[in-house]
Amino acid sequence: MGIGSFFIPVFTTFIKEVLGKLFDQVVSPENIREAYGLIHDKHHDPYLNIYKQYSSGIDGANLRDFDRDLEPQLKACRDFLLRDGALFYPQILRKVPKDTAGKFRDIYLVALRDKIIQKAMALRLTDVFEKLYYPNLFSYRKGKCYGTIAAARRVRKLLQAHPQKLHVFKTDISDYYDTIDSRLMLRQFAENFPDEPELERLLEGFVHQRKFVEGHLVSPIRGIPAGSSLSTVFANFYLRDLDARMFRGDFHYLRYGDDILLLDASLERLEAGKRVIGESLARHGLSSSPKKTLLTPPGRPFEYLGYRFAEDKIHIGDVAFQRFKQWAYEQLRPETYREYPNKTPEDRRALLRKIILDINTGLAATLGLRQLPWVRAFPVVDDDESFRRMDRFIKDRIRLAILRRPSAKNLRLVPEAWFRELGYKSLTGAYHRILRRRSLAPYRSWRRYFGANFEMFLEGREEKGALGRKWAGFKNKIRAIRQALNGEIKFD
Repeated sequence: MGIGSFFIPVFTTFIKEVLGKLFDQVVSPENIREAYGLIHDKHHDPYLNIYKQYSSGIDGANLRDFDRDLEPQLKACRDFLLRDGALFYPQILRKVPKDTAGKFRDIYLVALRDKIIQKAMALRLTDVFEKLYYPNLFSYRKGKCYGTIAAARRVRKLLQAHPQKLHVFKTDISDYYDTIDSRLMLRQFAENFPDEPELERLLEGFVHQRKFVEGHLVSPIRGIPAGSSLSTVFANFYLRDLDARMFRGDFHYLRYGDDILLLDASLERLEAGKRVIGESLARHGLSSSPKKTLLTPPGRPFEYLGYRFAEDKIHIGDVAFQRFKQWAYEQLRPETYREYPNKTPEDRRALLRKIILDINTGLAATLGLRQLPWVRAFPVVDDDESFRRMDRFIKDRIRLAILRRPSAKNLRLVPEAWFRELGYKSLTGAYHRILRRRSLAPYRSWRRYFGANFEMFLEGREEKGALGRKWAGFKNKIRAIRQALNGEIKFD
């Protein structure tokens, strides 16, 4: 008997005896309320007291409606979990554009009730599954040791330990969520948790959740619903056997969801690792995407998880930079400012002031919603060239919005000094300040870097409740951080 076959029964016995049945943890009122709170906090801005855009499911319910009748709604969620044979609402298909022009990703909208229920299940399953994972899995896990930044640092450490020697194999699982064998996945769960038939019943309802596709109601026989909290949980869990084999084989292997990276100085060992990956994917009914499968020789740059690795250093990848450019195009449409005068230097300076305010506020709100993944690169990127490119691009777009036509004269008509004088917050400056003063990095929302623009929204709100009083208490700290970033406070 191997260590793994001994560990699983002991672990599940511990969960049952010390923590109680996993199903009882899932259906507890406290867990359901916690799941609702996480969804509410994601879509509600407490500072501005507004609900962010939320795409309703087939029931048409939104957070504002849910809040009006909260306790009965939470009780209905718990009753669903306890009721045998209850069905989730059908999902609605929505196609979302990918980074590649003309390509779309299928996203299914889930009813708010089902979203809360599945979040409650995911919360407890995540805690339990965490004990079954291996260190080479970096996706959808808690802690600083996991995530895209930790994965990028791991790759950089390997490249620096074997300079110009590592062959790189990168692949992506084709249509991962849609091709997962749901029966095999449920069997894996039953083997690891044989005393949880109620939870297995709920998971079976989840994987067979019906969908509205082009006006037809479809009951899937393969795959799991994308866009659910449970989807990411089982994206990790389903390939646990592959992670185990690569870990025991001592391969330099990383997995983030369906993105797989393998590095080795020996081409023979790399080929052996590729065979293990191919066999495991085939056994799970999966296959690699030929277009995203690459074999890179030592010393050649490659991209992984939005980062570009070249000369043992980390840069922002081309895909992430294209997302930033797309955001800049949407924020700085020339027709938005067409009605403003631009003939005299005073007119252009006044318009630049307005655009900078709009950009700072829009960028802060966007970073707060985490809609630009490249912002995660601040703590890990090795040089500022990517941020200089971003600053140059956005300044050129601002000049185009002011002068309404591309020209070599734009740089002279809207000089660089105006940007500094009118408060443009450069990404290059933010990168260097954070790099020099790591103590300033913990304001992770990045909105505090643009805090002055958010204070104007809160003007006059300090006396309107506990939230306002709490914000008033933070004002001095935020002001100090902003002064430090602007160089007004000197450090020894």
